[in-house]
Amino acid sequence: MATAILELIVVVLKISFSIFQSIMAWKEEERQRFEDRIRNLSTILKEAIVNKDEVLNEQDYLSNLEWEQQERYKTYKQACVEVLSAGGGINELNLRNIMGMNLRIAEKIKETIAILVRDLTIEDKSKLIAKLLLEV
Repeated sequence: MATAILELIVVVLKISFSIFQSIMAWKEEERQRFEDRIRNLSTILKEAIVNKDEVLNEQDYLSNLEWEQQERYKTYKQACVEVLSAGGGINELNLRNIMGMNLRIAEKIKETIAILVRDLTIEDKSKLIAKLLLEV
């Protein structure tokens, strides 16, 4: 039993020594690039483990913070008021790329058109469209 443990220790030491020799043989620049890649990879893996939902979701870059939603609402509402006051429609709204507004309108185009067709004031339409775009 003791000899098996000693042989295991010797094998581990030989492996460690060979790894250490190969690391020392690398050029400094290559080693630095390798370490940077490993650091980046380990950071990404740690984030994936800790924040599975956020890392796997493509929309994770959009924060759910309340102040950001309020700012988006105000911006979308103001953009809608400007476009609708000038007599614009869905095409003009779709051209607005403020805070990703055009992408959100593209996802909810049918619902946006339904709001535009309704008999409401420009202010009410703007409020409803801004609220709709935040639900995306």
